[in-house]
Amino acid sequence: MEVLFKANLLPEVKPEEIAAAIKGKYQKFAEDYLTSIRGFTRAVIVIKPKLPGKLRTLPRIGSRIDVIISAE
Repeated sequence: MEVLFKANLLPEVKPEEIAAAIKGKYQKFAEDYLTSIRGFTRAVIVIKPKLPGKLRTLPRIGSRIDVIISAE
């Protein structure tokens, strides 16, 4: 008997907890926080609209942050 299976194993994370941890933070801090989570290899943050310098922070309301977790 031969059995084959394929699985994408992702870390167990709660998107709402991640959003709460990074809300109102600068992009660099958020990227550092996300890559420090075990199992994450890379984080991509897109802020719309593009704002200059010190104004480029994540929303201060967690529900306005979409956290998408996917396998590479």
